[in-house]
Amino acid sequence: MGGMSARPEKTRFFGTVVLSLAICSLCPCSAQEAATPKIARVTLPFVGCKSDGQVGPLDAPTEAEMIVQIDPKLAQKLAYYKPANSSGVMAPRGWSCFGTYGSGGDTTFVTPEPIDS
Repeated sequence: MGGMSARPEKTRFFGTVVLSLAICSLCPCSAQEAATPKIARVTLPFVGCKSDGQVGPLDAPTEAEMIVQIDPKLAQKLAYYKPANSSGVMAPRGWSCFGTYGSGGDTTFVTPEPIDS
């Protein structure tokens, strides 16, 4: 672990917190709605993310869509974001994404603002 910066871990944690808060803000606010969520098999739009890493930049992948089981009302506000060599995530529709990868792992960034690669 010598020579490795702790910054990527802090960034990953911060990104997880921000993404979690953003998704929670899309959820129903009343306790009654939250207690009885309607779960269905729904399709989320796929958003491919450009990425860069150990062997250079990669184009955004093109895939069809993602099928998940969640509340259909929530699904209308989400998309599935995924770089070529990284894990994908659900996040609010209309956001921007970018992936990084290398021998130390991969990270998927999704933000409400455009990302300057």
